[in-house]
Amino acid sequence: MKEYEKYIKDAHHSDVSEGKATSSSFKISDDVPDRRFEGINSKFRGFPLNENPNNWFLHDFGDGLGQVYAYHWKNDPSQGIVSYWTQYDNDANITIDKKSQVSSLCKLFAKHGSISLKSSSLISTEIFADGSVSLKDTSLTDCYIYGSVSFKGISIGEKNRFYTKNCSLQECSVSGNNLFYQDEIYRGSISLMPGSSVSGQCEIIGNVTLMPASSVSGKARIAGTVTLQPSAKVSDQAYIDSGPKGGISIGPSTTISDNATVLNNVTIGPNNKISDSAFVCDQVTIGTNNKLSDNCVVADTCQITTNVQVSDYAVCNMSSIIGPNCKISDHA
Repeated sequence: MKEYEKYIKDAHHSDVSEGKATSSSFKISDDVPDRRFEGINSKFRGFPLNENPNNWFLHDFGDGLGQVYAYHWKNDPSQGIVSYWTQYDNDANITIDKKSQVSSLCKLFAKHGSISLKSSSLISTEIFADGSVSLKDTSLTDCYIYGSVSFKGISIGEKNRFYTKNCSLQECSVSGNNLFYQDEIYRGSISLMPGSSVSGQCEIIGNVTLMPASSVSGKARIAGTVTLQPSAKVSDQAYIDSGPKGGISIGPSTTISDNATVLNNVTIGPNNKISDSAFVCDQVTIGTNNKLSDNCVVADTCQITTNVQVSDYAVCNMSSIIGPNCKISDHA
């Protein structure tokens, strides 16, 4: 039995017998086996072996599968592929920035620090950081991320979940079935920065802001306290609902069109366009110089202020208060 094998066996019996998951630093030689997960996953590709032995450590998963161990860099896992049932645990910071692939049930934990990933691919990965999580030029599929997240230039594919204190998406494309949840116990927000788009069946819950030139489309749903800043666009079958506790503020020069739905405590600022079959209802206040046209519907308690144009087959019903200089024409 080689020295490192004896060390693994001793560590396994001393730690697993107590039901503990632990990591233990130890020194290894250059003959570490390539197939560290032989019998677990035939597709596993090992880490490069030409690293300083002091930069490796042993991890016991404590998952009842027996002697399943992974070797990692203590401070820099970015030089290889972090994949197939590996867990990288660090009290401080984790940085991956060399086009790595992090996949197949991997877990990255920075208990008292931050995680930064650049130019990487994440598949079925869990990321946890008490600090911030920063992703740039990275793709995500079937991942779970906890922390204050900042995304730039990334593609978010199917079935990702984000439990966040703060979330900033800049120049990002979000599609498929994804969930963003910003817990109300935190005084944070979810911000779609300029150039970001949300489509598909995404769900965003919390204190949400759509910045200028951002868009929500498809069957996306946004719930909570929602602010649409100038030039934001809500279209297709997108659904925005503030719920009983929140509110929706629609800034100037915003477009709500197609079959989009906006409801509950809605304030529509000046110079907006509500058209097609868009539906706006429940405690609606429409500011100056707005245009309601086509087959759109504004319903329930509605207050329409000055210089609002209602035309085509647009409908304003229930308790509507119409201010001065408003124009209602065609089949409205």
